[in-house]
Amino acid sequence: MKKKIYKPKTVGAKSFEYVSHIKANGKTYKCSQVLPKYKKMHDGKHKCREALHTCQSTCQACSYYCTKPFGHSGAHSTVHGNMSNCKFMVENNTSIEFSEQTTKWEMDCATSIAKEFVENTVRVYTTGDTAEAEICDFFCEKMGRGHFHLIKCDKHENGSCDVMETANNDTYYVRRHASADECGGRTDLDKVTHKYYWERYLNLRTL
Repeated sequence: MKKKIYKPKTVGAKSFEYVSHIKANGKTYKCSQVLPKYKKMHDGKHKCREALHTCQSTCQACSYYCTKPFGHSGAHSTVHGNMSNCKFMVENNTSIEFSEQTTKWEMDCATSIAKEFVENTVRVYTTGDTAEAEICDFFCEKMGRGHFHLIKCDKHENGSCDVMETANNDTYYVRRHASADECGGRTDLDKVTHKYYWERYLNLRTL
């Protein structure tokens, strides 16, 4: 974990400091087989000293590995990290702002006592900005359930991207093809709900 400076693309927007966590939480264990004398390789398969292995699937947004046992059933689950694999798409290529409050410590030169203070920061994003300063689940909580995600359209020209569901006698879209204005001029993306993105696209536990 280390601190980095984020430089937004929006003209006039101020740079801000953010915490960059480890890129991935996976771990590779070494083989426990003892090499024969004068040999660089052993015969047969590798043997791991660990009895429990975890799932090899990763979150497509942050690359963090699933923390459940290998071969588990049901949805994946992980702790999540910085969304280094994502970029922002803002409707009509405008900008969005988020206010952040960060608790920091500052040394008082007169008394040599560290004092706590709250720093207010405004984070500004526009189309094309990397989302690496944000954490998957925290950012979704910040946006609220009303926000949507953009995913790659996997339909051909003659196919329909639309997916609809009915709940409490109300029928609504959970997936539909996104217009160019909604995704920075691109025409190859679909707009999906938060629930659809987490449960069906990422196959992760819903927040």
